[in-house]
Amino acid sequence: MNSYMNVGRFARYIAVVTALGIGAIAMTPAAIAEEKIGAKVGKPLQAAQELAQKKDLNGALAKVKEAEAVASKTPFEQFKIDQFKVFIQLQRADYAAAGRAMEATIASGFLSAEETTKTYKSLAQIAYQVKDYNKVIEYGKKYAQSAPGDLEVQLLIIQAQYLQKDYKGTATSLRAIIASADKSGREVKQDWLQLLMSAEYEQKNDAGVADVLEMLLKRFPSPKYWRDRIQMVQDLPELGDRENFEILRLMNETDVLQDEGEYIELAELAIQLGLPGEAKSVLDKGFANQTLGMGEAADRQKRLLTMASTQAGDDSKALAQVEKETAAAASGDPDVKTGEAYLNYGQLDAAVAALQRGLGKGNVTALDTANLQLGIAYFRLGRIEEAKTAFAAVTQNKALTDLARLWTLYIQQKK
Repeated sequence: MNSYMNVGRFARYIAVVTALGIGAIAMTPAAIAEEKIGAKVGKPLQAAQELAQKKDLNGALAKVKEAEAVASKTPFEQFKIDQFKVFIQLQRADYAAAGRAMEATIASGFLSAEETTKTYKSLAQIAYQVKDYNKVIEYGKKYAQSAPGDLEVQLLIIQAQYLQKDYKGTATSLRAIIASADKSGREVKQDWLQLLMSAEYEQKNDAGVADVLEMLLKRFPSPKYWRDRIQMVQDLPELGDRENFEILRLMNETDVLQDEGEYIELAELAIQLGLPGEAKSVLDKGFANQTLGMGEAADRQKRLLTMASTQAGDDSKALAQVEKETAAAASGDPDVKTGEAYLNYGQLDAAVAALQRGLGKGNVTALDTANLQLGIAYFRLGRIEEAKTAFAAVTQNKALTDLARLWTLYIQQKK
């Protein structure tokens, strides 16, 4: 998990604060007179300033404590003492002490509204470093009241919410930031989406995880995101051979089949569904990339390829005659089956014609399957908008609907 307030950024922040701080609290004689700081307080603070400039921070802190020990100090004198504490403790990397001193400067009432706002931001950042996440949220929200557009602090609050296991709040806040970024045309960062996905996962919100994976696929497509999202379809209950075939088919299309078992399962399902041409293509790919044909099962895999090749050769010869018979049928199912057969052999124009004819007749039993095949055929022909329309018509079967939406994401990336 990434930290939005990382060590390097915080170190730069401290450098800026300390560089500015010495000027802001400089204890010159004129400043002492103008600001009405008594000598009992002013002299040790001047000494603290000189020691701090020499990098003797412990000595400087001792002088500040000497000033604080003075009885009957004015509120303004205490305010200047607290400013010195902030400056010195930041350099000493005692962030908890620096934070307490900052809180005191706000409580004093001597800071301007602008200074108070900036101090709230500093307090939120310091609280994050000391892992006081309640204060990160408290001061971050106070800062945001005056500076609502500061994305760094918004993300700091979200990180604190996550670390406090407020996963619902984390997800709600991140979705708001992502929506705002999309609306304004700003870049959505990958680590925002990864944190959002983690928050949804911790809530056991499968729909939320799936949604974020699709957001990641739109913006940052990768084999891992493709496989993770398709596997979520694979985890759905009551899947049949058709659904499992289509799941593995999309894995093959996106190049995320991982082992010989998945190649063989896809090929065997294709043969069972009467698609030996697709089985042969899958097996050819597996042998070409050496996933298949290399181990103890090599002979069996070669026999499966021979069987697929033989069936494909026999079926393709009879396909033209089959089409004549199915074209005359009253129901659309035979045409859909013929269209799928053409798709399986890469005869895409014929596949589209048969599938459209079947869908046009109506009474199609597996309507989602038919539209999914039509979308794939259109995509392989390069007819992207028609493919998207076909995929959008897949609405009844949960697994196939998810796969159709993922095909749509995939083809948009292939434009």
